[in-house]
Amino acid sequence: MKKQVVIFLLFGFAIQLVAQEKPPICMDDNISVRAGDFKDVNVLGNDWWMTGHEVKIMHAGQSPGAYVTFFNDRIQYHSNYYFEGTDTVFYTVKDITNGMISNTGYLIATVDNPGKEYLDVNNIRAMINSYGYQFCDLTEYTPWFEVPKGSGRSSLFSMSLWMGGLAGDTSLHVAAENYRQTGEDYFNGPMAAIYASDHLFEWNKLWKINRDELEYHQLNWNQTGYQIPSAILNWPAHGQIAYGQAPQLAPFIDWNGDGKYQPDWGDMPAVRGDQNLFFIYNDDFADHSETDGAKIGVDILGQAYAFDCPNDSVFNNSIFIHYDIVNRSEQPYFQFHVGFFADFDLGNAFDDFVGCDTINQALYVYNGDSFDDPNSIFGSAGYGNHPPALAILLLNKPLFACMFPSANIGPSALAHTSEEVYNNLKGLRIDGSEIVYDDKPTTFMYTGDPVQNTGWTELQAANQPDDRRAVASVSPQTFLPGDTITLDLGFVWARDYVGDNISSLALLQQRITDLRWFYENDSTPCGLKWLGIQNKQPAEPVLKIYPNPANQFVNIETEISEVIKYEVFDMMGRIVINDALNAEKQINVESLPEGIYILTILTNSKSITKKFIKR
Repeated sequence: MKKQVVIFLLFGFAIQLVAQEKPPICMDDNISVRAGDFKDVNVLGNDWWMTGHEVKIMHAGQSPGAYVTFFNDRIQYHSNYYFEGTDTVFYTVKDITNGMISNTGYLIATVDNPGKEYLDVNNIRAMINSYGYQFCDLTEYTPWFEVPKGSGRSSLFSMSLWMGGLAGDTSLHVAAENYRQTGEDYFNGPMAAIYASDHLFEWNKLWKINRDELEYHQLNWNQTGYQIPSAILNWPAHGQIAYGQAPQLAPFIDWNGDGKYQPDWGDMPAVRGDQNLFFIYNDDFADHSETDGAKIGVDILGQAYAFDCPNDSVFNNSIFIHYDIVNRSEQPYFQFHVGFFADFDLGNAFDDFVGCDTINQALYVYNGDSFDDPNSIFGSAGYGNHPPALAILLLNKPLFACMFPSANIGPSALAHTSEEVYNNLKGLRIDGSEIVYDDKPTTFMYTGDPVQNTGWTELQAANQPDDRRAVASVSPQTFLPGDTITLDLGFVWARDYVGDNISSLALLQQRITDLRWFYENDSTPCGLKWLGIQNKQPAEPVLKIYPNPANQFVNIETEISEVIKYEVFDMMGRIVINDALNAEKQINVESLPEGIYILTILTNSKSITKKFIKR
């Protein structure tokens, strides 16, 4: 009997011990992080577990905004470049000592993304991205060309530049993107000879400036207590010479003509519009994984801008993008085409028609009938009755080709490879075959007028309305090292609130005509000049070096008389030679190991950079 009592007491004591065991308790953790950055978070720091017990993180889930890895005691949060907003990572903790599992804990990340911003000064709210893929939020692939602003309805899914040409007779170089889903051809920031490890992170940003900030800066830069706005103060006027970036990047007003951007002396950005978003990207940072095309070697300096003209229905429903495409390579290109790809989603993407206006150099989209249905599958809100129309204008160059690839397979499908992209830029189908209408080859599709019901239109062809995409290009040219190709695009929207799809298109045609007149006359209905503050930066002086590759000496030929000294950098960014330039303008490089080097010529007011090869 005594033995049974002892066993009973021991059993009861064991039950009591088990009853006292408790699982870990996870408490939420909050962090703030910039898109593209990395944070190591000790999430156990505010959690609870039983004294003397050993615990570890058992699991941490992935999230839409980051790549997540976890260890016994911490979570590493690697934010992606596209995400912005609040992101949540769940995790659980295991008590190794008693085997019990915690409740679900949450790591809550507030992610700021300076690489995406909204152009929103008028009736359009458009997302602009630093890497050149416009009007689309790549976090969830949602369109952001919202018009009317605040309506939740978008008229354009995305737009990106395409370009390509020949180096020599046959070597094709192409940069183009469709959706950045299969790869990337463009990258944040300027082209460089040496890319820092944080290059993409540091250049994932835009500079948003309003005209009133510039005007106030112009009047108050020398006033006590004035604080220069961040976008003006940190304007990317100059590249980093040590990395082989171009010395002159973003345009600016240089009041004293010294070639240096000095906002504390009154210098300021030279930009267009009442609101401007400046961005810069290149095609050189990495291999082209979307088209597999060979690199071109370009910097693309972009200004997305709009005017605050609320009483003018044309400008209140229009935005613009200005591009400067600069050949930073040492390679001349021939038959070089520049153009763009656009995915038209006018509200509901699957009931659209498109056309090409060769007189006004425009591509346009309009609804296939008089009612724009919502699309429940893709969650796109339709415009309902009185659907609008949208056009993309080439303001400073004539159209060379205008086509509308289909979503199907075959010659009319969307281009993916570099050869297919180049064929489209030449006005050909992806297999190189010609577009034929009325038994004649052409580089333009649907050039008729749906308003007048004349010529070649989707209505005349009895097409079914559907999702529509477009490719347009300008005439080919020779693109030499140092050359700049400018491209001015306009995006204009029109809606006849008492009419139908065709009357909205008629209104759009009138707005296209009005916009072109104002552009060609450098004016706006608000009393401002279209081109705004002009860029006064001096032209970059000529610098030639030879021979290149060099074995013993590098000879310098330049028009600059006041050369102070020169510096030679290796590919790690280290100065390997630093001296005054001799009278013969010759540099002895015989002692340098074989490789690629950056030569920088320095004067009192400027610096010029060239690459050379030592053999």
